[in-house]
Amino acid sequence: MIELDDEEQRMALQDIMTPMIDVIFVLIAFMMLMINVPLQVMEVNLPASDESTSLSSSDKHLAILAVKSEGPAWLLDDQVIESNDSLYEHLAMLKTAHGEQLEIVVQSDREAPMERVVTLFSILQKLDLEVANLALQRSGEG
Repeated sequence: MIELDDEEQRMALQDIMTPMIDVIFVLIAFMMLMINVPLQVMEVNLPASDESTSLSSSDKHLAILAVKSEGPAWLLDDQVIESNDSLYEHLAMLKTAHGEQLEIVVQSDREAPMERVVTLFSILQKLDLEVANLALQRSGEG
């Protein structure tokens, strides 16, 4: 009788099992492809968008308020304003004219006196106005 070493027996068993495992994997893949799985669909009803709500942001009035370092104290929409009282009156008129639609952008440079900036924010606080944006310039830029 022919005797086989343990290593030769393992190699012979491995050679027999490899094609069988390949056939099993092919059968599993074939069965998975042939199974008819019903598609589960969920209907989603989205609300219709209203065009008037999407355009509401463009109705805002933008007021640009520049804090000057030299000359007149402020520029409100390119209009020179010299005194605090005059600035208060102009901003109050804008608030009554535009209400909640008023957005204020404060423009300043680094050379502007801090006293003017503090005065400006105290006036805005008295009128219950909020600053939408703060634009700062370097002192050398135009």
